[in-house]
Amino acid sequence: MITDKEYQLMRLLIEERLSYGYEMAKHGMNLGSVYVLLGRLEDKKCIEGEYKINGHAAPRKCYRPTAHGKDVFRLHKQLRGLRT
Repeated sequence: MITDKEYQLMRLLIEERLSYGYEMAKHGMNLGSVYVLLGRLEDKKCIEGEYKINGHAAPRKCYRPTAHGKDVFRLHKQLRGLRT
């Protein structure tokens, strides 16, 4: 199971199609917290990260949900709907 904060990040990955931690932080989350939560989601096998190189800029880690992560997200979304 994922926490509500982890759910928020998963929503950004799945529904908003954001893939970088910095982009996610622009949606009202603390940048440091974003990276902690992304690490937790990686540990839970809900997302996977891969470094992307763009020209001469420093590599950036791009995140995407796994099939397991999408299933967990859908279940959490359903449970949230039952609580409201």
